[in-house]
Amino acid sequence: MLIIRGNRIRLRDWKISEVDSYFKWESDPDVMCLASWRSGSREESARHLEDAVEQSKRIDRQRYFFATELIESCKVIGSAGFTIKARNQTGGIAEIGYFFHKEYWGMGFATEAAMMQIEYIFRELKLHKVIACCDKRNLASERVMQKCGMIKEGEFKKGRLHQGLWADELQYGILLEQWEIGQKQSMRISIEYSIS
Repeated sequence: MLIIRGNRIRLRDWKISEVDSYFKWESDPDVMCLASWRSGSREESARHLEDAVEQSKRIDRQRYFFATELIESCKVIGSAGFTIKARNQTGGIAEIGYFFHKEYWGMGFATEAAMMQIEYIFRELKLHKVIACCDKRNLASERVMQKCGMIKEGEFKKGRLHQGLWADELQYGILLEQWEIGQKQSMRISIEYSIS
């Protein structure tokens, strides 16, 4: 099990036994109101979770989906993760994301989770670019990207399917060299591997 420890939270691989916690945020209409997808049932969430657990065992892992839990209490408060979109010997690109139970909104946890992912991607995986996308109406998610030092790269008109309708999508990105300039504000994450 991969564990990335930050200041207040840790990101760790999900366990199959945590399907109820996983389903809680994935099925919440407030949490997922501007997401490009949403689970329709506990069974669908269980399939998503099984896929995340299976990915965590792969040597050539492309998708990293983590439970986000408070360090002090070990309480799961959401999910974060990234997908490696492209990779070769000279670098690669990963797309990050984050979702939190609504009672933890506005506390900086999404920003911390995003910064932790960016640091892990650059330091451990040696990729050269991180991107994040959101529905243009999702101002909170856009602010997280900006706080992480990401730069707006594009606005795609009707580029995201949302509940059967096309919505505008924003994309932000940060290059390794841009991140290194602001490294003094990095989270100083620690990485652990444990047998689950």
